[in-house]
Amino acid sequence: TVPLLEHNETEDLLAVELKSGKADFKVFGQISMYLGLLQQKFPNKAITGVIVAGAIDETLKYACLTNDKITLKIYRMSLEFEDV
Repeated sequence: TVPLLEHNETEDLLAVELKSGKADFKVFGQISMYLGLLQQKFPNKAITGVIVAGAIDETLKYACLTNDKITLKIYRMSLEFEDV
């Protein structure tokens, strides 16, 4: 399942596709299908998607050039420990 977020004020919808490793062009097809389904179910709402992954393959970057509704983000994580 894809997390779906709704903006508090505008009620725009954002579908979030999370990948633990490197995301390639196949993810573009997945999120495109979700956006199509959401557009059909909510025709009066603005719907966009974001792919969040540890790394983004060049093939996914090329695929996203064809659709301005999908953006790409890379996550960075760190842990910090503190003695109690």
